[in-house]
Amino acid sequence: MEEQLLKRVDFSADNTAGSEELERYVIDLESQIRNMKAELDELRPLSEMAVVDSLTGLSNRYCFDTRSSLEQKRLLDDSAYSMALFVLDLDNLKVINDTFGHDAGDRALRGVATSIKKLLRTADACCRVGGDEFVVIASDCGRESCERLARRLRTVVSRVEGPWEEGTLRVSV
Repeated sequence: MEEQLLKRVDFSADNTAGSEELERYVIDLESQIRNMKAELDELRPLSEMAVVDSLTGLSNRYCFDTRSSLEQKRLLDDSAYSMALFVLDLDNLKVINDTFGHDAGDRALRGVATSIKKLLRTADACCRVGGDEFVVIASDCGRESCERLARRLRTVVSRVEGPWEEGTLRVSV
């Protein structure tokens, strides 16, 4: 959209522009604001596409790269801070795709994403970084908490429902 900037008008007491010109000026400003809001509304989905995986609704690789850089900086700056990074690779997704079709594979990926999100705290993040690869960043996570979380991740993934037998879908962490 081509910008049409309004001319500046001095509405101080010594100006004789009058109330009609002031009213037109306000109407023009309101129109510009409406147009800008409409443009922003049109751009919002593009902005979301840049950071969200459309299939799972999880953050994408770009978000992971950004978040991991922030976590590395925090680790360097704060010796008391701890975090965990879990790399998850789904096992048997190819078998599910080949046996039940790609819709079932997509269902498995969405189910995994939903299950993982339910496990995590608000401060944690789960990103889909590849076809069947996910990364979980757990802030302030000590060794025992990490081990518990890894076990829970394996358990919830194996329970994702689909046309396959329970336990067919597994994850290597």
